[in-house]
Amino acid sequence: MKPALQTYAAARRARVFSHMLAWLRAGARGMPAEMRSCLLDYPSRGGKALRPLLLCLFGEGLGADADRCERLGAACEIFENWALALDDMMDDSLLRRGKPAIHRVYGRESAMNAMAALTGIVPPLLYRSCRLTPRLYGPVMEQFYASLREALSGQQLELAWRPRPLRDFTAGDYFRIAARKTSSYTTVGPARLGALLAGRGDLFPAIDAFGLALGKSFQLMDDILDVESAGGGAFGKALGNDLLEGKKTLLAARALLRLKGAERAWFLSFYAPGRRRGRRDALRARRLILGSGAVADCRARAAALSARALAVFRGRLYPEMRSPFRDHIAEFVLMLKERAA
Repeated sequence: MKPALQTYAAARRARVFSHMLAWLRAGARGMPAEMRSCLLDYPSRGGKALRPLLLCLFGEGLGADADRCERLGAACEIFENWALALDDMMDDSLLRRGKPAIHRVYGRESAMNAMAALTGIVPPLLYRSCRLTPRLYGPVMEQFYASLREALSGQQLELAWRPRPLRDFTAGDYFRIAARKTSSYTTVGPARLGALLAGRGDLFPAIDAFGLALGKSFQLMDDILDVESAGGGAFGKALGNDLLEGKKTLLAARALLRLKGAERAWFLSFYAPGRRRGRRDALRARRLILGSGAVADCRARAAALSARALAVFRGRLYPEMRSPFRDHIAEFVLMLKERAA
């Protein structure tokens, strides 16, 4: 990351987290102590705040007020932590940001209850604390929750594949999940919210094309990092987190196409619905994926998707935006493609 973008991102992240933690502490006042602790746990662990950063870059780049962008970005970061907690509980994940997943600290029922409480905190935040004008409040609220619905719909598509065999899972299935679960709230949603704050809803078609490609690339890279991770790391991933849960990914599907004989049969059995997967088996599956050439194939696909996103941005959005934000966004795209654990 270039120094100018690094400085900008650090400043926005600091203010986003300051707003978010202050709002959550106020919203949790009067709750039982364990519930307050659970509510603040993931937000207090930090994070890269990529979604608020993209919102701020688009909003400020199109002329929106910086403080309003940061405040709305803080609301998005609350949603991000809620979504991570929900995902971790569904997947029975081990780690999040280098520490035990929230349900492993507080218990599944307490964690679910605390996350449910967040749904009662966010709407008043959008109304009172994000400093939205009456004209903006309705469209922003609609977009905020449209992203939520899309992300949960994508999660349902992913859940529907759990009882189905890996051999039936196609690239089309993978990208349909990624478009709804990842693009909707990681790239398209934040960029749309930034444009709304600037009164540039006319740019939604270009933003959708940009964000859809970038979100798919982001998800591919996330899956690659999960398989390549040796445990811990900057993203706080346990070794083979996706492998241990038998998650259907394009990496796994591409590896299966390349495996032969006994290795292919074992790999299919590893992903069989209902199978109990231990660390030793996850390590073996990891070795098969890494040795199959599937990682290189998926990296190439991610690079192509990032290139498509960048082409859309430069052709349809860059001319509409102010400097230095438009150059920051171009660098942001490259940063996501090249990120490493």
